[in-house]
Amino acid sequence: MPKFLPFAALRPVISKLQKGIALNQRDNGKNEALSSIINYEDLYDHFMDSLRNAENLDGSDYENLRKSFDDQIQSGGLRAYKKSYFLYKQTQKDGTTFRGFLGLSDVRDYQNGKILPHEKTLPHKVDKLKKFTQFVEAQAEPVLLMYSSMPDLEMLMNAKEAQKPGWEWTCSKDYQHSIWQIVDPAREAVIADLLSTTEAFYIADGHHRMEASYQVFQESKDDDDAMVLSCLISSQSIKIHDFNRVISFDIAEEDLLRALEKKFLIEKVDLLATEDIPHHKFEFLLLIGDNSFTLRTKNTFRNFGSKNDILLDHTVAEQYILNEIFGIKYPEKDPIVYFIPGNSSSESIAAIKAKMNKVEHGIGIAISPIHFHEIKHFADQLKIMPAKCTFIEPKLPPGILIFDKKLI
Repeated sequence: MPKFLPFAALRPVISKLQKGIALNQRDNGKNEALSSIINYEDLYDHFMDSLRNAENLDGSDYENLRKSFDDQIQSGGLRAYKKSYFLYKQTQKDGTTFRGFLGLSDVRDYQNGKILPHEKTLPHKVDKLKKFTQFVEAQAEPVLLMYSSMPDLEMLMNAKEAQKPGWEWTCSKDYQHSIWQIVDPAREAVIADLLSTTEAFYIADGHHRMEASYQVFQESKDDDDAMVLSCLISSQSIKIHDFNRVISFDIAEEDLLRALEKKFLIEKVDLLATEDIPHHKFEFLLLIGDNSFTLRTKNTFRNFGSKNDILLDHTVAEQYILNEIFGIKYPEKDPIVYFIPGNSSSESIAAIKAKMNKVEHGIGIAISPIHFHEIKHFADQLKIMPAKCTFIEPKLPPGILIFDKKLI
C-alpha cells in the first residue's frame, strides 16, 4: 500500500517575511528586488511567485535562493510546525469547496506502481524541476494525488473542519484557503490506518514534480530525497473539467460537414443558445464561423482498439476529426492545435470562441469532461491518456505549506 506520512511543515508568516530576500525570475532572466512591494499580501504573493518560478533559475541562483530561504527561516518569516498531517480546504467564490490532507508521499511507491500517473512527462520540464529539487532542497507546490473516497475518512475531515482553522488566507482570486494541523496522535493513527487500505494513489496534478523527485532519488539513494510534498484528495472532492481544442485550418464549412458525416450524426444548434459544453459520451460541439453543430458519433464507430479499453472522447476526436480530416497525427506537437482548458460551464464555450477569434480560420471542438473511473482505468493498466484531456481542480497555490528536507 502507498505511504502517506506526516511532516514538519514550514508556513510563511506574512508579518515577518523580509523584503529583498525572496528571488523572482522574470522573462528577462533577471532577479528583481522587492521595491514595488507595498503590503504584506503583495510580499506573500511575490515570495510564492519566486518559488513557483524558481525552476527556471540556474547556476549560483539556486544557491542564492536556498540562502534566501534560510534567511527567511532565521528571521521568522517561515515558521516551523512539528511533524503532523494537515487538513487543507479551498473555498472558491461561488462556494465550491475542495479538501484533502497535506503530507508526504514516497517516490518508491511511484517506482513500484502504487502511485500511478496518467500523463506523459516532458524531459526538459523534468530536468528543470530536478535541478531545483537537488539544489534548493525545499518543496513549495504539492503534488495532487487522488484516492477512492472513504466514508470514514470523510467523517474525520468533517469533525476536524468543525473546529476553528489554525490559519486562513485569501488569495488574489478571492479563494479562501484554510488549514488545520492534526496534532492528536489518535486521529493521526486513524488517518494512517484508513489510508493503509488504499491500493493506489493516482496523480491528478504534478506529474513532472513527481518524476523529477523520482530521478533525484534514483541518483542519490537518500531516503530523504524519496519524500514528496503532496495533497491527498478523494475522488469525490476533485472536479475534472473539460479540455477543448481549437484548430487553425482553412476549410469551407460545407466541406468539413461533408467529411464529418461519415462518422457523426450532425445537428445544427442555435449558437446563442449553445452556451454549455457537451455532457454525453461520444458527443461533441463543433464551432465554425458563426455556426455551431452537435456531433454524435455513430454507433458503428464507437469501438476501436482492445475490447477492455475505455474509449475516451478525446481519442475519438483525435482519430476521427484531427487525424482523418485535418491530417494531425500528434496534436500536442502541431502548431495549428490549441488546447483550451474549461471549467464545465458556459465560460468554456466563451474561451473557445475567444481563441477562435485570435487565430486564423479557427475551428472549435468542445469535448465533455472525462471521469475519475476513466483516469483510474488507464492508470491501473499503466497506459497514458491523450495529451491535455484533464483539467483538474483544485489548483493549489504554492507555499500554503512548505516541505524543507533539512527539517527531516
